[in-house]
Amino acid sequence: MNDTDQGKLDDDFDTAGGMDIYGRSKPTDMTNDGPDDDFDTVDDFDSPSDVAPAPPVQKNDPMRPQAKRGRYTAPHPLTGKSKSWRRVSNFKDVAEDKYHLNLWVGRNIAKGVAILAQSPDRPGFIDDLARRDVKLDRTRLNNITSAAQDAAEAYKMSDEGTALHKSTELVDHAGGDLNRAPVHHRKKIRLYLDALAAYGIRIVPGMIERFTVSLKYDVAGTFDRICQLPDGSYVIVDLKTGDDLDLSMPGISAQLDCYENGVNTHGVWDGMRYDQRIKVRDDYGIVIHLPSTRDEVHVIKVKLDKGRAINAANLHVFEARKIKAKDVASPFVAEDFAFDRKAADFHWIEQLNACHTIPEMLDVANRARSFGQWNERLAGEARKLSAELTAASQVMGS
Repeated sequence: MNDTDQGKLDDDFDTAGGMDIYGRSKPTDMTNDGPDDDFDTVDDFDSPSDVAPAPPVQKNDPMRPQAKRGRYTAPHPLTGKSKSWRRVSNFKDVAEDKYHLNLWVGRNIAKGVAILAQSPDRPGFIDDLARRDVKLDRTRLNNITSAAQDAAEAYKMSDEGTALHKSTELVDHAGGDLNRAPVHHRKKIRLYLDALAAYGIRIVPGMIERFTVSLKYDVAGTFDRICQLPDGSYVIVDLKTGDDLDLSMPGISAQLDCYENGVNTHGVWDGMRYDQRIKVRDDYGIVIHLPSTRDEVHVIKVKLDKGRAINAANLHVFEARKIKAKDVASPFVAEDFAFDRKAADFHWIEQLNACHTIPEMLDVANRARSFGQWNERLAGEARKLSAELTAASQVMGS
């Protein structure tokens, strides 16, 4: 691989000055050995501000706090003091088995790497990738991993699902006005509105994308809807746009339980206080499954008692994660187990007796010191053996 080829590779995935592939400032990579050259230009992976403008800054909605770095900041419902909360979406999956998800991620990375390697603009890509160190080159390899997932369009479906979810919110805020949705979403949202009408489910005005907290689970989050059922009861409703919910349904149950606990125990945040006027069912919630991949809709009743069991396990996992090495481990002290110091001395004397040179004896002494077992008795034995080796050497030399 020549310097030009190496420079091309470093351009896209390293973080050695300038901007990285996402338009962020690049720190110096520990093993970047490729010079910046004519290939250090905007390409398919770069997104500096002059290529892709940053999304517009949304005005803060006091009723809907925004999470930062994975946590919300909102008032404690009892004291009123500002408090940091875990996100419901991060909490609900703590005890979840992610085996199949990890396999899916791995498949997309493998496919994406193959796609990147096929590009004629990246000669020697695989060879360069193979020689990278997973620790020293972690920034570069992380960037390659992300780029590979983008190349494989791993999250394209998720992005479309998020857009569809937003369209339903716009329509619900407008009282069911389908014209508020983009044209390409209207067929699916028509199905969504049909399902609500067919089952007598009514969106409660003002209870769309609202914020609540749960002291029980130490979490906060924004639920999708509170709806009224034909019998007059209110229920937490979650809208899902993914292709298949089978593997994620247990986590959804845990998610809905968090919202139910927050709404019924503390209320819905209105920007100034927690409004406790509305109460929702504590036996089940509802999921409206509107997949972005096909034109169909399903209304699903979700048991909340199973979610409570999952969240109890999640709490135990979080407590377990607080346990550190210092809490469970300490140096082994032989004397605590009726250890005989003479037995250790005997071992080191055997090692000294097996030595043929003074350097070998010094090595034994250092090994004994590493266990804190070198003592005057062993030192005396070493001096005696050293003198004997010296005398023998002199005799042999004469």
